[in-house]
Amino acid sequence: MRIYYFNPGDYISESSEKLTHFYFYVQGKSKVFLNLENGKSLLCRFHHPPEIVGDVELFSGKTYNQSISNEIKPSYLYCYIVFNREGSPGMM
Repeated sequence: MRIYYFNPGDYISESSEKLTHFYFYVQGKSKVFLNLENGKSLLCRFHHPPEIVGDVELFSGKTYNQSISNEIKPSYLYCYIVFNREGSPGMM
């Protein structure tokens, strides 16, 4: 397990990015949004502690179709170690 620090405005995950690990929110707030074809963005929801993010996409092998951006306050997230495709543990 590793702890990550995100500054306001940092991307935690971007649209169409294949996730390689999942996060547990310890502190902070981030927003989930969808970028539209007309250049605007649609706010979908907010993440804040205690919450897990990326687990469904990671274990299903699907790409995340929304972006996650850190909000006003700095965020601390635990990154969980998972098994890679070959079955050995490590950061994917």
